[in-house]
Amino acid sequence: MVSTLSDPQHSSVRRRGAVLVVLLAGLLLALASAPQAAQAAPFAVTTAPGTLFSGAVTVSGAKDAAATVTVSVQGGGPGCTGADADPEKWTCDVTGLTSGSYTLDITDGTTTTTLPVRVLTAPVITTTGVTAGTLNGTGYPGAGIELTGDFTKSCGVVPSNGAWSCALGVGSGTYHLVATQTWGNVSSERGGSTASTPVVVDAIPPAVPAFLAPAAGSRVVGQPTVFSGTGETGARVEVYVDSVRVCVAPVSSGSWSCSAALSDGTRVVQGIQYDIAGNSSGTSAAYSITAGPAPVTPAEPPSRPNPNPAPVPATPLPTSAPVANAPFLPPPVGGTSGLPPFETWELPTDYGAAIPSVSATNPTSWLLGLALGLGFAVLVALPLRLLVSTFRRKRGYAVAEPRPEEPALLSPRVTAVLFLAAAVLLAALAGGVQAEVRYLRLAIAIGLALTALNGVAVLAAKLMARTGLMGAAGTATGIRLAPLLLAVAAVTALVSRVAGIQPPIVVGIVLAVRFAPEVAARARGIVSLVQVAAIVLLGFVAWIGQSALGPVDGFLPSLVSETLAALTIAALGSAMVMLLPVSRMPGRLIYSWSRTAWVAVTLVTATVAGVVIAGGSGFPVPWVIGGALVFAAVSVGAWAYVHLIEPHVPVRGQS
Repeated sequence: MVSTLSDPQHSSVRRRGAVLVVLLAGLLLALASAPQAAQAAPFAVTTAPGTLFSGAVTVSGAKDAAATVTVSVQGGGPGCTGADADPEKWTCDVTGLTSGSYTLDITDGTTTTTLPVRVLTAPVITTTGVTAGTLNGTGYPGAGIELTGDFTKSCGVVPSNGAWSCALGVGSGTYHLVATQTWGNVSSERGGSTASTPVVVDAIPPAVPAFLAPAAGSRVVGQPTVFSGTGETGARVEVYVDSVRVCVAPVSSGSWSCSAALSDGTRVVQGIQYDIAGNSSGTSAAYSITAGPAPVTPAEPPSRPNPNPAPVPATPLPTSAPVANAPFLPPPVGGTSGLPPFETWELPTDYGAAIPSVSATNPTSWLLGLALGLGFAVLVALPLRLLVSTFRRKRGYAVAEPRPEEPALLSPRVTAVLFLAAAVLLAALAGGVQAEVRYLRLAIAIGLALTALNGVAVLAAKLMARTGLMGAAGTATGIRLAPLLLAVAAVTALVSRVAGIQPPIVVGIVLAVRFAPEVAARARGIVSLVQVAAIVLLGFVAWIGQSALGPVDGFLPSLVSETLAALTIAALGSAMVMLLPVSRMPGRLIYSWSRTAWVAVTLVTATVAGVVIAGGSGFPVPWVIGGALVFAAVSVGAWAYVHLIEPHVPVRGQS
């Protein structure tokens, strides 16, 4: 028998087998432990950085089953501990954060990470009860406010003080609205929203308050003076004496009463009524009262026997009488303050106070404006063209005869400044002035407005000249003075002052375009159309600004308000006059180029002017309509007589 125990070859085989067994066992152990290692989930945050939340901040992620995740706010604030039904997931709600940007610290005990987030909660609507058309509220500065519901409107950006205001631009009625904040005023970045809120809009201004006491022309001896009258229940009445507010009274059951002490002398009384929505009635008609006791005539001493001849009776001392306004002129729009003339810088002049605000307009007022626009075109503009053509036919001229230019006595710039100064003076006198420094501030405001108005008119013409529309002749086109427009300004100022028209009719344009002779009729018409459109747009924007500013007090707010009011009425008044299709007016150039364009721009301009100027509480609409009818009848009659009855007069230069 042969033994194998000591066989070297056999021992090597056994050793190799043992090593192989050990390697296989190690591999099996590794494979068996792999699933257990995969079960240990890594710590992670799945919420995206910069996520916008409208309230509570909810962050989530993954973790080890045995770990605990905590979330805190850098800089202090509420925190939370993550929890979830799945032990390897976590969710955490951080509540109580206001709108803003935050950085969260998130940790599982071994690893810490940061997460930037944003919070934008719902805005707050503070308007309650009835509003005149403005919705107010609070929000996050820099955020946008959007309204949805019965209508949709973007209200712009919340200012730095957090208080926002939105002009709804709707008529009277009840609307259900939802306000939503947007981050950075980006519509897609929407934050929190309010619940649907009913908003009641009353856009109809109340009537002016009625005064029952003291009666017009009466004398008030005892003080304080008690003012009383009737008004709209729930409204408030402000009483003004010599344009200074002296007392305020609520209207209860249709009646109101308040009192104030007055200094002796003749005083002018007016009132303004504000309804519960904030709509203003405008100023009531002024009337005068006298405060203080009547002057006492000294009693004559009793007669005593005197042998001497009786002396001649002494002439009684004259008593001073209050200074009255000229009998043919109404009082100035701002009245008399009753203060020393140099202490009225802070007082408003009420120039443009009769202009209706944008929120006070409604579809009816715009329809009325359209009707007045049609009336202007049919009863004034076109009959004036007939009348002018009739007059020229009567004189025997077919076209204007050229006149040689005379050398100017003053430089063009000096003359332009004088023209502008004259226009400012006429615009100020149209509303009436007093010897008080606040009317100097008014003249400054009107000067700023008319300078801006003429600047826009010149700029529009210059820009059109650079477009190449007029060809090579565009470089020869310039600016000229317009004495005819200044003469019209004088007439409208006189009519406004004598008739007491408020707001006054103001023409503030004193510069016009001077076209080179070779410029075509089409180019002249287009340039004139753009110039008039720019002026109307400027007046419309000024009207919006003046409406948004509302009632003011103090020097600078009054200066801004008076500038915007002057710019509104001067721009619209000037555009109306410029559209007349006669003489060298832009309206004639537009009419000659395209009657359709003339009709369109005239209707738009006259409609806006009808709402803004003719819609004022002191504008005599019936008298204006009557005068327009008479003017149209006279113009058409003159045209018919010359063309149909009177023998034809040959045009000069023609056989």
